[in-house]
Amino acid sequence: MTWRNMDLYLLYAVWILFLFDFIQHFVAGLECGYPGAPAFGRPHPVKESYNPGEAVSFTCVQGYALQGPFQRVCMPNGTWVGPIPLCDRSLSSVEHQASSRQTLISYPANLSIDGDRETCAYTDKMRPRWIRIDMRRSQRVRAVAITIPNGIYSRDAAQLTIYAISVRDSTTASYHKCADFNGRFSSRTLKLSCAGGEVEGRYIHVEDKRNRVNYFSLCEVEVYANKGSYDCGEAERPTHAYSVRTETGAINYRCVYGYRLEGPPIRHCLQNGQWSLYQPICREIICPYLNEIEHGRIFYSGRKRDQLTLGTIANVSCDYGYRITGNPLQCEEDGSWSKGNLTCQPIECGMPFARHESEQYILLNGTTNYESIALLKCGDQEAILICREDGTWSIPELDCATQSKYESCV
Repeated sequence: MTWRNMDLYLLYAVWILFLFDFIQHFVAGLECGYPGAPAFGRPHPVKESYNPGEAVSFTCVQGYALQGPFQRVCMPNGTWVGPIPLCDRSLSSVEHQASSRQTLISYPANLSIDGDRETCAYTDKMRPRWIRIDMRRSQRVRAVAITIPNGIYSRDAAQLTIYAISVRDSTTASYHKCADFNGRFSSRTLKLSCAGGEVEGRYIHVEDKRNRVNYFSLCEVEVYANKGSYDCGEAERPTHAYSVRTETGAINYRCVYGYRLEGPPIRHCLQNGQWSLYQPICREIICPYLNEIEHGRIFYSGRKRDQLTLGTIANVSCDYGYRITGNPLQCEEDGSWSKGNLTCQPIECGMPFARHESEQYILLNGTTNYESIALLKCGDQEAILICREDGTWSIPELDCATQSKYESCV
């Protein structure tokens, strides 16, 4: 994907953000973490986290210029849209040669590539007015930076066209348009990116398209070309994550406790200065609410806020006359509950067990569930038993075995 396409992609992403703005009234977006940085550059501003819709811009250290989109935007899914730009040096002009149809004697064309922005080349006033740079070999040109003298074009708008010229033989040349500019310079130096990403050619041809009869002056022409291989800077780092650079230079992502990684755990530096695959996110581990159970209410403990986060415990409070079966459930790292089956079962004591042949039990209310009452008869003695919460009958004070021995002795 070319840098120009990336710019269009960025505009498209910003448009999508307006659509997501409606959705965010109902579903909160994820925050973005560190947006990454190119080698020899950094983002602004640097914060711990960014809300969806926030943008960061990038700058390069002195001697480097930004290639690619100058901004990235935080999307509602917690990732940054668009690539990390490059910070690149212009081609060395030591071996380059500049020429023009006609320049003023004291201001030759080579002053436009001498590395000094205070020395300038001037053509005569006659059209066509142009300055051409011979790079000695074919280059895949991405951008050209033009520096003009102080005060030039402050009144009149500039009209420039930049071409890359490729040569097949001594008689055949092809002009490939890199960029047009019509307007006033906002500063002395203007960097123009090539339409379509890059154009190939041996020569850079800068032509003055003004109809007005006037001198054409360039103080410096800096060419930025695709070098084929670039260093990677810092990769993106999602919120609630940390990253470790391996011995091979790859980035290994890990999430903090309570979050799980979604996306590639490892990314590698590619030749174009970008990181492989795409940025992962750390999503909070949240378990679903459990279905309500009959004759009881589920309650949760150990959770964060109103979410059933990792480590949350689910237990049951049963209705009167019922007791819990099964063990409490726990929210686990895969976002599911630990295995188990919590239920509320009726407390059932069953028929009292006769411990002696003289024992006789009568169910006074005809049931054996919680708080049912049974009458124990042993000869002419009686005792009451009650079905308890643990599903057992209370122990009667009457001992029929002892009572039977006593009666036989009498």
